[in-house]
Amino acid sequence: MSRLSPNQLNAAVKRLLLVGGGHAHIEVLRQLAQQHISDTEILLVSPGRFVAYTGMVPGYLADRYSASEMRFDLAALARSARATYLDTAVQLVDGLARIAEVEGRQIGFDACSLDIGSAPAGWNVPGVEAHAVPLRPLGNVELLRERFDAVMRMPRAASGCVVVGGGAGGVEVALALAERGRGTVRVTLVHAEDALLPGYPQRAGRLARRACDRAGVDIRTGHAVQAVGADHVVLAGGERIPSALTVWLTGAAPPPLIAHSTLPHSLSGYVEVDDFLRSSDGSPVWGAGDCITLRSHPNTPKAGVYAVRQGPVLAHNLRAFCEPDGASRRYRPQARFLSLLAVSRHRAILSWGGVALDARWAQRLKQWIDRRFVARYRVPESN
Repeated sequence: MSRLSPNQLNAAVKRLLLVGGGHAHIEVLRQLAQQHISDTEILLVSPGRFVAYTGMVPGYLADRYSASEMRFDLAALARSARATYLDTAVQLVDGLARIAEVEGRQIGFDACSLDIGSAPAGWNVPGVEAHAVPLRPLGNVELLRERFDAVMRMPRAASGCVVVGGGAGGVEVALALAERGRGTVRVTLVHAEDALLPGYPQRAGRLARRACDRAGVDIRTGHAVQAVGADHVVLAGGERIPSALTVWLTGAAPPPLIAHSTLPHSLSGYVEVDDFLRSSDGSPVWGAGDCITLRSHPNTPKAGVYAVRQGPVLAHNLRAFCEPDGASRRYRPQARFLSLLAVSRHRAILSWGGVALDARWAQRLKQWIDRRFVARYRVPESN
């Protein structure tokens, strides 16, 4: 296996390896575009040139946004940051040896950062990998919309869409597909727990159920999925629900890269980092987003709002390591965050602390926040 050392081109040049195109790395690239790190080669490795802004995916499915409005172009962002972009996946990271394995070769680095998101939980349920559609990478979102449109053209008796997972993503996607289908496709939301939106105020779960009732989404709570077939879903207990399209949104699990790598793991299998977002074994590996667990705050939810807040801290600390002229910053997760879930074209559920409400102005606020966030990282898409 060939190896490209970190200093192969110039002994004075460091190499910063960014693995993954998550929301925190988008911020790192934005800051690098504004001020490059001196004497440092930047390499971004992530499969799929385009990544979706998760907050706008339901709107895209419901035809409120175009693909270009809700995605980031990693190739263009890398170009603006004077970084090299490789459209492929990293198979292994060894922090102590300072190497990553990419397409059969070893790439050396001086510093590495992971922002690769999470894998879908329950992917080992029989039939899920073969027949269900997750929403990552972005190509799956576009595939989902195409396949749902195909289901809309099927005879009603043969059609049907099952969304598995009653968290924020599952609720938003089920409602977005129901809006897209305009009653032509029966959409069923299946959730293993008794209440929708676990981790949210109970009122938020009740508001989500009412929104599903208004949209004609069938709700099956308290039912785990036992198996997925090409045209059906089997619930625990044996009940079969017809499904020409099954969407898998059951929450987060550690991505396979972590298990294949020599990085410190949390008990739940994610990369364990300290308060500076650095690997807890002291190796020059940092991380952000759903792929990490904070050693001091192990119960931090896997939600995009945390990755967004981690982005500036991560960018600062990577720069401080490559240009050691300043102190690193600590990251402290916020105790609570504003959540806005789109439940129709004109309404959203707002949740803040113990407060939850369903309002038109909440949807307008969500659209303003989402568009503002994407505009912050907008660069002309490369050819």
